[in-house]
Amino acid sequence: MDTMSEQTVPAAADPVFVIGAGPSGLAAAYRLHQAGRRVVVLESRDRVGGQLLTVQRDGFLMEAGTTILPEAYASVMQLVRDLGMESELIAANSLMGFMRDGNMHLLRADKLALDAARTKLLSWRSKLKVAKLVRDTWKLRNLLSYEDLSVASKYDVETPAEYCKRRGLDGELYDYLIEPTVRGGAGVPAEVISVVEFFFLWQKVLGTKLYAFRDGYSSFPQRLAAALPDVRLACKAVEVVEVGDGVEVTYDGPDGLVTERAAGAVVSAMGNLVPDLVPQLDPDRAKFLRELNYTSTMSINLALSRRPDCPASFVVVPKPISEGLFAVILEHNKAPGRAPEGKGLISLFVMNQWALDRMDASDDDVLDDALGELEKVLPGVRSDVEFSRINRWYPVLVYSHPGLYAKLGRFHATRDLTSRIHLAGSYNSSGNVNTATTAGERAARELLAALK
Repeated sequence: MDTMSEQTVPAAADPVFVIGAGPSGLAAAYRLHQAGRRVVVLESRDRVGGQLLTVQRDGFLMEAGTTILPEAYASVMQLVRDLGMESELIAANSLMGFMRDGNMHLLRADKLALDAARTKLLSWRSKLKVAKLVRDTWKLRNLLSYEDLSVASKYDVETPAEYCKRRGLDGELYDYLIEPTVRGGAGVPAEVISVVEFFFLWQKVLGTKLYAFRDGYSSFPQRLAAALPDVRLACKAVEVVEVGDGVEVTYDGPDGLVTERAAGAVVSAMGNLVPDLVPQLDPDRAKFLRELNYTSTMSINLALSRRPDCPASFVVVPKPISEGLFAVILEHNKAPGRAPEGKGLISLFVMNQWALDRMDASDDDVLDDALGELEKVLPGVRSDVEFSRINRWYPVLVYSHPGLYAKLGRFHATRDLTSRIHLAGSYNSSGNVNTATTAGERAARELLAALK
C-alpha cells in the first residue's frame, strides 16, 4: 500500500461506514441511519444507484439498467413507503409477448399460469403439463427467499433443462415458455444454471403486478441517498479491517489515500471483490466469494420516430427466434412519460455470451448486430431509430449452477455475527434489486446487534 499521500483521520464519535451506494448499500445505510447511527457511505462511481440508472434525452426517459419493479419486491416497496414515494409509482402494463414461429402470443405477467393454460402458444397436451409445473412451484413457495435462497438447497441439484426432461416438461413447453423465462430473468441458457433460479423467477419476478417509477428507477436510490447526511462519491474503498474495538476503513478519494476509524462497517460489493476488501475474512468464506462467476449483458436503448404495432410491454425472446437477444421492452407501453407523444422507446437486453463476444466492439457494430436480431421480433424497426444508447454491464448477476445454493448455505452458516464487518450484496439469492435491498437491510440489522 502506498502511504505517501495517506492521511489518518482521528476518531470522534465513530461513524459506521457503508461501502457501495447501490441499492444494497443504500438500504443498509438508510436503516442504520434510522437506528440513530452516524453513517458514511463510500461510492467509487460519480453517482449512486449501481445498476439502477435512468438517462433522459430529448423527451425520452431511458432505463440503462434494471427496468421493472414487481409488487413482490417487498423490501423495495417498504422502502418506497418509508421514503414517501408511493405517489411516484405508476402501475405498469404487465402484458408479455412470447414468440413462436414468427407470431407473438400475449400473456399477462400477473396471471401467467392462467394465461399459459389458455394461450395458443402451446398445444393442449403442453397446457395440461403446466399444472405439473404449478404444483412443483407451489411445493417450493416457502423456500424461495430473497434473503437467502440456500434454504431451497435441497432442490438445487439440477438445471431447468434436466428438471424439465425428468418431469416430462420438455418439448414446446420448455422451448417457448420455460427456457425463455430463464433467459429473460438470468440472461443465460437454461442448460447451465440451477433449477432453483427458474422457480424463483417464475414465482417471485413473474406472476406479480408490475410498477415503474414516474421519474425513472434512478429516483429511488437518489431519494435514499438524499436522506443520508454523508455520501461520498468518487471514493474507492481499498481495505476494511477490524482493529481492537472498531474498524479501520481505507479509501482512495479526491484527497488521496485516507484511513478513518469506524465503529463498524457494511461492505456491499460484488462478491468476488469482497475478499480483497476484507482481508480478515475466513478463508473458506473468502474462497466461496472468489469463485463466484458473474454474467455480462448489454442494454440498448432505441429512441424511435414511431411506435411499433405491438401492445406488449415485455417481449421474451426464445432461443429458436434469436440466440443473442433475450428480451425486448417496449418502454412506451410499459408506463406513460417514457417517450414523446407518438414516438416509441425500446430497450433490448442481450445474452451473456452475446455481450462477451462484443464487449470490445464499437457501438456502431454492436448496434448493427442488435438491430439484426430485433428484426426477427419486430420487423421494420431499424428504419425508425432516431438515436440509440448502448450500455455495457459487467458484472451483472451471479452465474448460478446446480450446487451453488448449497455452498451459499455453508457460507451463511459460518458467518461471525459478533463481527463489526458485515457483508451485503445480491449474491445471497437470485440477483435482483429486491435481493440486494434485503441483503443490505439484514447486514444493517446484524451489525446493529453486534455493536450493542
